[in-house]
Amino acid sequence: MKDTLIGLTVGVVIGVLMWIIYSPYFEKWQKIILYITTIFPPAQWILIAVFYFWNKNANQAEFKVDKLVEDIENLKMARERGLINEDELKKKLKIIETEQESISIDEYVKTTEDYKVLKNLLKKELLTQQEFEKKIELLKSKLDFKKSINQKKEKIIFSDLSIAGNWENNKFRLAFKADNQFEYYDKVENKKKKGSYTILEDNEIWISYYSLFKGSIFLKIVDVKQNWLKYKIGDTLFELEKVD
Repeated sequence: MKDTLIGLTVGVVIGVLMWIIYSPYFEKWQKIILYITTIFPPAQWILIAVFYFWNKNANQAEFKVDKLVEDIENLKMARERGLINEDELKKKLKIIETEQESISIDEYVKTTEDYKVLKNLLKKELLTQQEFEKKIELLKSKLDFKKSINQKKEKIIFSDLSIAGNWENNKFRLAFKADNQFEYYDKVENKKKKGSYTILEDNEIWISYYSLFKGSIFLKIVDVKQNWLKYKIGDTLFELEKVD
């Protein structure tokens, strides 16, 4: 019985040690301390809990920013699939704005790649603490977190946005169909073109016509509402109403 208990204890200690070595939750200096305390497992286990929650709190800013970005992406997906309307989208964006206000520049800077590079240089003693702090202040002065989040929100409003459906004016009709199929109908000349469309960054739609009507064109989305669409081709503005 005693031998079994000793064997189980040794197995647990070795298992915990291997987990510490390969764990992404601890920094190098923390792993060294935890490795040394292997000779006294209770102290090691207490330190594991202390370091884990310490690191979790230190990474809280990154968690908050990641959650904010994830919420924006989820809203974008819901909007693109027609699961929420424009009014619902605006209400959700108000919630995001409130959450955004709770993130300080000091928290946000710690989530950037530049901060992580500087932190790594500090750990390797290639930067002094004073140099590190000066560079962080310079980095913070260049950051505009609110602007970057606002740009993401703009992309939600103008990226795929209930673009699916039929839109027309007195001269032509555009049909954005399922599976990215596209159809253009010229009412004046009574001609029809078919192709496909792809939604790009910066509020653009790329339309590529099929072989018989080779060619492509870019539409720059200006605004989309529930019943009307505004876009530009070059400097020319077009306004269309949504029809059944």
